Amino acid sequence: MITTSSIRRALVATGWSKKATRQRAKEQNADLRDYYLHNLSEFQSYHLIYVDESGCDKRVGFRRTGWAPLGKAPLQVTQFHRDQRYQILPAYTQDGILLSRVFRGSTDATVFEGFIAQLLQHCGRCVRRPE
Repeated sequence: MITTSSIRRALVATGWSKKATRQRAKEQNADLRDYYLHNLSEFQSYHLIYVDESGCDKRVGFRRTGWAPLGKAPLQVTQFHRDQRYQILPAYTQDGILLSRVFRGSTDATVFEGFIAQLLQHCGRCVRRPE
C-alpha cells in the first residue's frame, strides 16, 4: 500500500517541494499604482469611502498549497461553474459601514451604479483643501 508519506518522500527525492500557490494579476502596472497613490495622498482619511463587492456560492474552497518541481509554482485547474450566488456590496469609511446591500445573483453594471447612486445620497460635499 502506498502511503501519503511515501509519496511525499518520492516527490522530495525528485526535486519537488510543497509550497503555497501564488496568484498575480496580469494587468498590474507599477506606474499606474504610483500615480494612484500620488493622487490618493491628496485626501484625508475621512474623505475616503471604500466599496468592496464580495460573493459566495456552493463551491468547495481552493487548495492553498500544492506540489511542483523546485523553481515552479503549482497550478490548480478547476471548474468555475457556479450554482446560486449571493453578493454583498458594502461601503466602508474609517468610522465603519456607511451602507451595504446583500442580494442573490451577480453584480452587474446596473446593480453597481444603483448602489453608487444610493451611496451618494449619504455623502456630503467633498471638503476641498485650501488653495
